[in-house]
This record gives sequence, structure tokens and C-alpha cells, in this order.
Amino acid sequence: MSGIAGKRSFIIASIIIDVLNLGEQIGIYFAQKAEQLEEYKERQFFFILLGISAANLFKSIFLNERIKIGISFLIEIGELFCYLFVLQRTLTVMIISLTFFGFQFLCYIITFYLVQTNDQTKPTTHRIRGFIYRLAMYIGTNGGPLLTLFLSSESQFRQTLYEVSIIISIFLSTISFEISNITNSSENQVQIQRTTGWKMPVCLNFEQFMKDSSRIERAWAYVTYIISIVFSCFYMAILTVALASLELQGKGSQLPSYDRGVCIYFLVITSCVLLASPCFCCVIFFVVYGIVSNKSMSR
Repeated sequence: MSGIAGKRSFIIASIIIDVLNLGEQIGIYFAQKAEQLEEYKERQFFFILLGISAANLFKSIFLNERIKIGISFLIEIGELFCYLFVLQRTLTVMIISLTFFGFQFLCYIITFYLVQTNDQTKPTTHRIRGFIYRLAMYIGTNGGPLLTLFLSSESQFRQTLYEVSIIISIFLSTISFEISNITNSSENQVQIQRTTGWKMPVCLNFEQFMKDSSRIERAWAYVTYIISIVFSCFYMAILTVALASLELQGKGSQLPSYDRGVCIYFLVITSCVLLASPCFCCVIFFVVYGIVSNKSMSR
């Protein structure tokens, strides 16, 4: 297989893994929801989901792509064991988890065989700091969904619409962190080489990534990044404000203290996000416009 065809197949297989992972999580959620389990059993699924997504951040510590694929596969095995031995092990859960794992296993074999890797696998202080930064960002981004798990089962935030939105939001945040890891600034890498003497493969910045990557890779990066921004900054913020308002207006003083505090917290935080979103979108527009303009001038 030629280098271009192999890289294209690697990218497609990686995208399929991500899509299968999202499909598996939504399928397991509805399988658990159909059983009408107790509250703590329903929470377990989201605890597993948050833990699995956070574990993916460990990949940013390493440079070797095969090590990253190996870590991803180990995480998938851990996710499968959690579904089979922690959650309610029904026939539907077993069929969904084993079927999706089988397809993902085939895709992991393809990516492991086709990946172009580098022998320099030594973790650096810079990458460990980057991991800590991404972990802190991940906790801050997904702190809201964690709070909703302890709300009353009759709350608007414990209904199917919001919980499915949480699953998609966690998935998109994980993908965004992986893209940000790929497009890390090359200037930081040069500074590390000067200060430590450790010669590292240069990690491309966003402009260089868009220039050197394939069309499929660019399309996937664009689509997931834009969807993530729209979903997080607009859809989730508007949905959260609407549900918190309905919760406070409908029940008011009848709400438990924790539920009322969470709703007020969501109203304050998401209102700030909605106010800042237009400015954030303008910044992104000018950055992308500058990249496209420089690319056109270089031609």
C-alpha cells in the first residue's frame, strides 16, 4: 500500500473508531435507561464515561503514535469491562458493547499497522505540563454535567434530552483536546530543544497542520472543532439556561437546596458564556481568515 493510500486509510479508520465510540456510548445509555434502574446505577454510566474520557488525555504525554494507539486500545478494554461488570449486565448491553468493541478492534489493528511513528518516546516536562493543563480544562469543562448527576431524578436535567447532550458534549470535548494536541505550537518545541537538548519531532501549529495534512484530516478537524464550539458555547449554554429557568419557575422554593443552588449556578455561568460567545467567535473568524489569507498570498 502506498504512503498516501496508507495515510488515508489510517485517518479513515481513526475517524470510524471515534464514531463507533460515540455510537456505543449512546447505545449503552438507552439500554440502561430502558431498564429503569435506581439513581446510583444510572450515575455509574456517567462516572464511567467521564473517567474513560479523562483517561484519553494521557495520550498527550507521549510522542510515539503506536504507544498512543496502545493506550487507546487499553482504554477501550477498560470501557468494555466497565460495561459488562459494573453496569447492569443485560443481554442488550452485552450485544451492544461486544459488537462495537469488535468493530473497534479491527480498526485499531488497521491503525496500528498503518501508523507512521517515531522512535523518540521519552515523555518531556513540557508534555506533562500540557497534560495537567488539559486535565484541568477537562474538569472545568465537564464540571457542570457532574453536578447534574446528584440532582433529583425528577429534575429537568435528568431527562433524556439533557443526558444525551452530555454524552455528545463529553465526546466532542475529548476530540477537541486530541486535535489541540496534534496542532500544538512548534515554537514551544523549539524552546524545549534549546533548553533541554532533547530533540523532539516538531509538533505542527494550526496553520502548518492545515497546510500539510490531507483533505480528509482537515475536513474532520474543521467539522469536529466547529461543531464542538457551536455545541458547547451555544446549544449547551442555551439548553442549560432554559432548563434551569424552567426548574426555578416551576418548583421555586419547593426545590431542595442543592438543586436550587445548582440551577442558580448554571444561570450565572451559562449567561456569562452566552455573552462572551460572540467575541470568541469573532476571534476564531479573524484567526481562520488570517490563515486563509496568508495561504493565498503564499501561492
